[in-house]
Amino acid sequence: MVEIRVSVRNETDIGGLYLTPVWVGFNDGGFDLFDIGDTASAGLERLAEDGTLDTLNGEFAAATGVTGLSGMVSGDFGAAGVIDPFELASTIFDVDEQDHRYLQFGAMVIPSNDAFIGSDDPIELFDAGGNFNGATQITIHGSDVLDAGTEANTEQDAAFINQNAPNTGDATNSAIAAHPGYIGGENGPVAGPNGEPMTILGGTTAAGTIIDPTAGDFSRDGFELATVHINVVARHEGGADADEILGGSADDIVDARGGNDVIETGDGWDVISAGRGMDLVYAGRGDDIIDGGAGRDFLFGERGDDVILGGFGRDFIEAGPGNDFVFGGGGGDWIDGEASDDFLFGGGGADVMLGGTGRDVLIGGGGNDLMSGGNSQDIIFGGAGHDVINGDDGNDQINGGAGNDLIIGGAGRNTITTGSGEDVVVLTGEGAHDRVTDFDLVLDLIAISAAGVTEFADLTITGTSSSRIAYNGSDAELIGVAAADLTADHFLFV
Repeated sequence: MVEIRVSVRNETDIGGLYLTPVWVGFNDGGFDLFDIGDTASAGLERLAEDGTLDTLNGEFAAATGVTGLSGMVSGDFGAAGVIDPFELASTIFDVDEQDHRYLQFGAMVIPSNDAFIGSDDPIELFDAGGNFNGATQITIHGSDVLDAGTEANTEQDAAFINQNAPNTGDATNSAIAAHPGYIGGENGPVAGPNGEPMTILGGTTAAGTIIDPTAGDFSRDGFELATVHINVVARHEGGADADEILGGSADDIVDARGGNDVIETGDGWDVISAGRGMDLVYAGRGDDIIDGGAGRDFLFGERGDDVILGGFGRDFIEAGPGNDFVFGGGGGDWIDGEASDDFLFGGGGADVMLGGTGRDVLIGGGGNDLMSGGNSQDIIFGGAGHDVINGDDGNDQINGGAGNDLIIGGAGRNTITTGSGEDVVVLTGEGAHDRVTDFDLVLDLIAISAAGVTEFADLTITGTSSSRIAYNGSDAELIGVAAADLTADHFLFV
């Protein structure tokens, strides 16, 4: 027997598409899930329309007998089992090198009537001699999404969002074919536009969950929906002392336990638990999950779309290239997202958070955080504490949250919400066009840091219901604040 790990990453952005739990079937080659151009089986129909697997499991068992092995890869973020945007889910299976030489998979795409992804040809994991053929990685693009042909397409209605009963669409009897594409709402998100929860497969998402007409449009050129990764598992265990653990090409499962450990894995999609102590982790290539545990750790995600948890302690986290999810945890952490589109959450403690290049989301959490968005269009939320926030380049959305914050929009067209507390918004010029949504005439201040602007008389302020502040080729808008209400006491010049 061999341990095989099947991992599925939902590659869509926040506001993108969901996947139902992914059905996985290991067999000796005697099962065929579907063929393009043929009519879907009853089991595939149930998977593609409703995300349910009972009928398909029955068909699989009838075709493979006692030698077949089926299961699923399910998510943990939101509604039970559903794999959310940005989520990485995996399941480990004990397989036989002869009885389970081949693998097939399938899942429903949400929202849709009967859109699905899957393998029409079995994936050969082992050769005839039982030797593993090496890791398999499949990138599923929007053009790979299939239409089961069993239900009329009405994606404008967001089938299966806020729909509790299965099999409620208009039945058709067409052949399996490429799906024609997503039809978004005409005036914005197709679901959740007012922040209400959605029901997906009987489970309720958090309020504010949306399917965005752009992020959810899998018919766009180059759209990446999911990545499926299949590899053997190699397990490594440390002890109470300082260990050196080296992985390889397999999906390494590392439990370092206590001690100041050095962990270096290879090209697999690895799961690393560093445990207690001051640990040094290099995760290598692949979409890895790293848990630093207790102690001050140095965690390097390196290449791949990684999930990194700092744990307790003042950690240094460098996510590396890839769309990474980083949670600093307790303690004042240094978090650098580096390249690509990252989601960074500081957690407790005074954190330093650097978005780097790419469209990043930074959430400071508790503590007095120092946050820098970097290049591109970032979303930054300071949270509790007295934070220093710099949007840097790009058109950023910044919310200071609670506490007395210093907010620097930087270059670009920025939208700034100061939040509660006595906040200072810094306008730097640089051709910026900032929009401040909640400036408080009693608590907040505007600081001008631009060449040639040294006093209140250098500003041109106009407007009645809202005010426009023009200075040295740049401007800012204060929503809900009339020009007549602004005096020199509301400004600092630095």
